[in-house]
Amino acid sequence: MAASGGYGVDVVLDFAGTDSTLDLSARSLRADGELVVVGSGGGRLSVRKTGPASPGRRFPLSAAREALARLRAGQLKG
Repeated sequence: MAASGGYGVDVVLDFAGTDSTLDLSARSLRADGELVVVGSGGGRLSVRKTGPASPGRRFPLSAAREALARLRAGQLKG
């Protein structure tokens, strides 16, 4: 968390999937971040929602200019 200024990161790719890496991954995410578990090292992950998460808005690559314009205009939160 310190490396992200206390906000957490957008995405974590966990290639090991052990108890310790899953724990670190979950603690490193921002509130509406995404965890991608690639490895299956036998770890377990308990997930508890602390409140409603923003589903966000996704743009295809072809709409990148529109997304950037909306972000700059304050219409989106990045």
